[in-house]
Amino acid sequence: MAPGVDIVSAQREGGLTTMTGTSMATPHVAGVAALWAQRLRDENGRLVLRDLMLKLLNSVLPLEDGRPHVGYGLVRAPQ
Repeated sequence: MAPGVDIVSAQREGGLTTMTGTSMATPHVAGVAALWAQRLRDENGRLVLRDLMLKLLNSVLPLEDGRPHVGYGLVRAPQ
């Protein structure tokens, strides 16, 4: 999962607005996936999709309240 509530985003006409929903969470996950892809490619000289998927799943921060309906946990970028 990723943040998706009260996310500051660009408006079509210019400027910024606050939005909520999966349309706001998805870019967070895509950005983190891109960062992991770059890290894996730099470390291994190539990128294997399965390795990226495993890195994303194994690097999440588990939720303390155990909500099963939100997936594996909070997505985290490489450090």
